[in-house]
Amino acid sequence: MQLLKKNIEKDFEILTTIHEILSIAAGFSVSDAEDFILVLHKHVRVVDITKHVVCDLWWLVAPEELSVLQLVESMENHLLVIAPDNETLESKDHDRAYVKGLRFAEMTFELYATANKS
Repeated sequence: MQLLKKNIEKDFEILTTIHEILSIAAGFSVSDAEDFILVLHKHVRVVDITKHVVCDLWWLVAPEELSVLQLVESMENHLLVIAPDNETLESKDHDRAYVKGLRFAEMTFELYATANKS
């Protein structure tokens, strides 16, 4: 049962992180946004995509707040330490079934790459 609990926590970590970023942006949480931006970047692995995701999430609940972009840009060195931009988006879960295109990092990369071409 412990293994199942650990896997569920790991699988839902990205959703929990997104929820917490939205809560911080809305002012419902006193947590530090930097902590959750780092966790999000661990999944996204591309600094520019992390910036876009965080800013878009923040804008959903606090469109008047513009300081989040400065926050993410000030964290760029920390983000690069966690996951350098030159890393690939390949799956790190070798022990689990991998379905191309279903990872959060791949979906966000495709979304923002397509949006930037428009």
